[in-house]
Amino acid sequence: MDKLQATSYKTKNSSLVTLCLVTLCMLAGCQQEGAPPQPPAAEVKKEAPKSEVVPVAGEAKKEEKAPPKADEVKSQRNPFKTFIVKSTDRPPVVTPKTPLQRYELENLKLVAIMWGINSPVAMVEAPDGKGYKIKKGDLVGSREGRVKRIEKDRVIVEERFTEASGEVVTNEFEIKLPLPKEEEGLR
Repeated sequence: MDKLQATSYKTKNSSLVTLCLVTLCMLAGCQQEGAPPQPPAAEVKKEAPKSEVVPVAGEAKKEEKAPPKADEVKSQRNPFKTFIVKSTDRPPVVTPKTPLQRYELENLKLVAIMWGINSPVAMVEAPDGKGYKIKKGDLVGSREGRVKRIEKDRVIVEERFTEASGEVVTNEFEIKLPLPKEEEGLR
């Protein structure tokens, strides 16, 4: 080799080495503080390429989904229908909790009152002829009435309901004990 060629060869090699060192320094300087060091290129493992399975023409037809049935379509939610239910759309369904809630208060007849005990008990007769005992706090009547108090000759039932304006209204209804015919004039 020529001296000139050897010198240019050394210059090229040293330029190449210098360029590599500068690049490495720049890469090392660009890393964020606290970031884990990058693994050397030799340690990076390559994943084996995944083999793709080509389905046979007959199998492709089996994997296709069938169109949804009518029941499935009905059970799916309508995305255009609002989920907000207005109170006027569906009136509340009130199911009677006790047999006495099936009747209007006007149709109940007070038959007897057990007075002089810690919690007085009254006996009322329903229009069907059956008798029921009631005490303070029991639900009575079809309008969610509650027994407020039991006195010697009457039962006071309180009904609370909300009007369309949103105002809560309280009504008191008395069921009186019928007096014997001789004492009717005394009341």
